[in-house]
Amino acid sequence: MTAQWADGPWPLIETPAKTMDIKRHAAVQIANEMCHPHNLMIRGINSIYLQAPHVKKPADIADFLYFCGSWCQLVAQHHKEEEDFFFPAVEKAIEKPGFFDGEVEEHHTFLIGFDEMRKYLKETTPETFSAARLNGIIDKFATDLQKHLSGEIQTLLALEKEPKADGATLLKIANEAGERAVKELGSETLPFILGLCDRTYEGGIHNFPPGMPAFVPWLAHYWFARPHRGAWRFCPSDTWKKPRPLMFLPENQGASS
Repeated sequence: MTAQWADGPWPLIETPAKTMDIKRHAAVQIANEMCHPHNLMIRGINSIYLQAPHVKKPADIADFLYFCGSWCQLVAQHHKEEEDFFFPAVEKAIEKPGFFDGEVEEHHTFLIGFDEMRKYLKETTPETFSAARLNGIIDKFATDLQKHLSGEIQTLLALEKEPKADGATLLKIANEAGERAVKELGSETLPFILGLCDRTYEGGIHNFPPGMPAFVPWLAHYWFARPHRGAWRFCPSDTWKKPRPLMFLPENQGASS
C-alpha cells in the first residue's frame, strides 16, 4: 500500500521465517509465531495513533473508544498470560529460573503509560475525548512497547542455545499458551484480531492464526462483528486479513467498509 498505513510510525517486527529455516529448532518456530501477536499489537497502536486526530462525530468517537479499549485488553491479556503461564513453564522446562526476568522487567517500562491510557479511556466520553491527550499518552510508552515486543523475539531465539531446551516440550507449552489466549479473549474479539492481521505481510508467507478453517472469517464478519461493527472500522484490515486504507485518515474519508 502506498498511502499511510498501520505499519508505522512504530515499525513491525521482521519474522525469523524471512531469513532462516524455522524448522531447525522449536525455539525458532516459537519465536516466529510470537511475532504475529506482537505485530497485531503494533498495527493496533499505529491505527489508534494515526486515526485519533480525525475522529470527530460522537458516534464515531464512541466506536473508536471501544476499539482502543479492545486493544488495551489484548495487550494486557497477552502480557498477563506470559507472566502467569508461558514464561514460568518454559523456565521450568529448560531448568533455568529467571531466564525471562528481563522480559518481565521490560513490561514495567511501558506499564505506567499503558495504565494511564487505560484510565483515560475508562474516564473519557465522546464529549470529553481529546485526540491530542490520547496521543500524548501513547507517545510516553509506545516506543518502549515496540522495543520490548521486538526484543522478546531475540530472547525466544536464544532458547535454541539452552542445553535442556527440548523441542517437543517447548512446542507443547507454546500450543497450550495459544489455546489459553484464545479461550481468554473469546470469539467476540475475533473480528478485531483478524482485522489486525495482514495476510500479505512478508510476501504472504505466513498463516496466522494457524489452523483456522476457511469459514471462520465469514462467521466473524457476518455474526461476531455485528455487536461492535462500528468499532472494527478502525482495523487496518478486513476480516479476511486483507489490508485496507485506514478509514479515518482524511484522504480515505468516505471509503467503504
